[in-house]
Amino acid sequence: MSHLALTMGWVIWAGTGCSSASDSPADAAQDSGAMQGRDSGMPPPDGASHSDGGARGADAGTGDSDGGAGDPDGAATPADAGAALPDAGEFETCPGAAAERNGNTAFDLERASFAGFTELHVTFCNPLFAEQPDHLLFRVLIDDHEGMPPSDLTSGSYVVSSAGVRVDDRFSWDGTDLMIGEHHAGGWLTAPAATSPSMDDPGTPLIGPDTTWIELHLGGIGDGQYDPYFRWDEEYLP
Repeated sequence: MSHLALTMGWVIWAGTGCSSASDSPADAAQDSGAMQGRDSGMPPPDGASHSDGGARGADAGTGDSDGGAGDPDGAATPADAGAALPDAGEFETCPGAAAERNGNTAFDLERASFAGFTELHVTFCNPLFAEQPDHLLFRVLIDDHEGMPPSDLTSGSYVVSSAGVRVDDRFSWDGTDLMIGEHHAGGWLTAPAATSPSMDDPGTPLIGPDTTWIELHLGGIGDGQYDPYFRWDEEYLP
C-alpha cells in the first residue's frame, strides 16, 4: 500500500469522530450527551424534567403539601398556615371582632374541609366578639379549580351542639354569588343562635354553660352527596 493511501485512510478515519479502543464508557457517554445537545442549549425532550421547573403541577394546583384530599368523611382539618386561600376581596375575616380574645385569634378559629373538588375554609367569628349577638357568624371561603357546582349554603346547612341542640333553618348568606363554574367565592353565613321560639318555648340556645362543642355542617353544595363539617371544641366557644 502506498504512502498516499495510508495518509488518506488516516484522514477519513479521524473525520468520523470515532472513539479509540482506549476510550472509557464514561468518555463515550459524555461524547454521546454532547452530540444530543445536552451542552448545546437544545431543550430536553417532552416530559423531561428541567432543573428549575420543579414537579409538574406544582403551579397548576394539582398538589397539596399536606395531602389535599381532606378527611374522607368530610371532617374538617386544621387550616394550614401556608395554604394559599382564595381571595375574598372586600370581606374581612370577622367584621367588628377583636384580633384576639381569650387567647383565640381568627387563625385559631379557622377550619378547612372538602366537598369533592370544592375546598372550604370556615372561620367561627363569635368567640372574637366582646358581646354576643343573637346569631352565629361564620366566614366562608370557597375554592374550586374545577368550577363550582350549583350551591346554596342556606339550604341543607345546620349547626348542632354536644347537647343535641340543632338549628337547621333561618340561615342567610351575605357574600359573592355562588355561581356555577366560578372558582372562588367568599362571604358570611349567618345562623340563629337558638332554636325557633314558640308561644310556650323561647327557644334553646345552641351554646350553653355545658356545651363542649358545636359543628357546622354545610349543605347545598352540588348534589348533596358530601357532608363537609367543621367542629369547634369547648376552648374555641364564646
